[in-house]
Amino acid sequence: MPFGPFIRRRSINRYESKYMHTLIMDLDGTLVDSVPDVCASLNRALHSKGIAPLRPEQVSKMVGHGAWFMIEQAIKASATETNIDIDAMRDLFLSEYSARPIENTVIYPGVLEVLDTFKSQGALLGICTNKPEKTTYPVLEALGLGDYFPAIVCGDTLPYSKPDSRHVHKVIDMLGGDAASAVFVGDSETDVAAAHNAGLPIVLVSYGYTLAPPEELGADILIDHFSDLPEALRSLTR
Repeated sequence: MPFGPFIRRRSINRYESKYMHTLIMDLDGTLVDSVPDVCASLNRALHSKGIAPLRPEQVSKMVGHGAWFMIEQAIKASATETNIDIDAMRDLFLSEYSARPIENTVIYPGVLEVLDTFKSQGALLGICTNKPEKTTYPVLEALGLGDYFPAIVCGDTLPYSKPDSRHVHKVIDMLGGDAASAVFVGDSETDVAAAHNAGLPIVLVSYGYTLAPPEELGADILIDHFSDLPEALRSLTR
């Protein structure tokens, strides 16, 4: 086997044997390791309210559902009184994060090389993330990733977000792509559910942010390194 654990939880025979031309990708935990900066910004916001800081490994299990959910979970984890204004805390966190988006955020190994290959082959690349626009675009710009993705749909771009299938299909529509030849690439329970709801196969990376073990999430293929993605996509068409 040329790449890491190869897991088929669902039959992929129903997908047409064609090149997967439209690739919808998650951002945090899939393309970039952003938890160090998310955690630092969150802790600055929490500190302003006298709330104890959280560890990065705690925060990694809270991302993926949007900033509001993360703030809510952070307050619960701190065992703090629940009368804190989550909306205000979310705004403070977003302000902190957008001001310092990549002090410690890095692109995962192999990502740029694979994206360059896909781009040169004419693949349609889009991002579907629950990260808010206010922090998504600064991260993409600062890391030089924005030019790879002509379609970016964030957690607050629409009235709905992942795992709602409309979130995924909006990206495909913006790309002018075809859902019948699209694949989702992500790292979490939310991504698997979004792909399933949208009727897309999903390649899951094993190194991202997830509550449950990634091999238990029901992905079509699980890979350990982003550089394994091209071969994983080829296997979906066999």
